[in-house]
Amino acid sequence: MGKNFYQKAIKEALRFSKIEKENIDLLCAHGAGNSIIDRYEAKAITDIFGIRPKRPLITAFKPYIGNSLGAGALVEIAILLLCLDNNVVLPVLNTQEADPRMKMDIVKDKIKIELKTVLKICCAFAGYDAAAVFRKINL
Repeated sequence: MGKNFYQKAIKEALRFSKIEKENIDLLCAHGAGNSIIDRYEAKAITDIFGIRPKRPLITAFKPYIGNSLGAGALVEIAILLLCLDNNVVLPVLNTQEADPRMKMDIVKDKIKIELKTVLKICCAFAGYDAAAVFRKINL
């Protein structure tokens, strides 16, 4: 899985966006549903946001759309932007609790909450991990 490639991708997205990690309201995880990949991802999340962070809220959309590899991230970004625009957080389907070894909580119920800044992270083959920050702007 490489040496902290996922953490580097998240840190670089935060640095590039000039958004502090404390200002991320919602994180959409890759959420592959594979215990090895999910634990790798959870470690990256907790390394940056801390153990059982209250913010950002953590969700995943693969239970809604499946895993279509590269195209899936684009569909998940579209869903995430709709969540941002509508101030809604969708729960992780078919999952009541995250594996306790992951040391983080996931969204279990739909939440209506003001969202300003969201983060999408993707875990890809061979350490090609990515992260992007999206935020509302005042027009």
